[in-house]
Amino acid sequence: MIQEIKNLSDKHLLKQCAEGDDIAFNELFRRYFNKLYQYTLGFTKDSLVAEELVMDVMLNLWLRKGNVIITDSLNPYLFRAMKNTLINYWRKKIIPTTSLKISEEVDFADSRSADHTILTSELDNLYSQHLDALSPQRKKVFELSRHENLTYPEIASQLNLSVKTVEHHMSASLIFLRKKLKPLSDSAVILLLLLS
Repeated sequence: MIQEIKNLSDKHLLKQCAEGDDIAFNELFRRYFNKLYQYTLGFTKDSLVAEELVMDVMLNLWLRKGNVIITDSLNPYLFRAMKNTLINYWRKKIIPTTSLKISEEVDFADSRSADHTILTSELDNLYSQHLDALSPQRKKVFELSRHENLTYPEIASQLNLSVKTVEHHMSASLIFLRKKLKPLSDSAVILLLLLS
């Protein structure tokens, strides 16, 4: 039985997975986990992160097993999914969008210097000014995503937009804000923002 399953094509194994066959999924997992792990490790340079990201892709495969359509090999599908997962990982890691609304946080004003408070206030004002410069629709999409932590599909549903339109608004907003706030991105300001 084990030898037979090793000889089955990815397409056949995926079909068996869709019928709830754990053994078929285990074979697909065995075939692709190490390949995906090595690929991901090359980008992350962190074994724990690489393993977690690959596990996410494989879990997603299991959850979507009845909806995945392949012609022969699962390889292109899984590596495309892994690439998208890596892109999302780096977006979250490299481009964190942090709200500068200090008033919502616990007030640490007593422990901060006057310079820190002034600089934080100025940064908050600049952030708000640049946010206000976005079109009303883009500003609303951006605020729902970054301030209210809604997903793109949730935003699309709430504003009666397509998910692609939401993605376009977010991409344009992030490009605009990065461009405007780039002069402020020296390490001291980044450190200040992380400590805020």
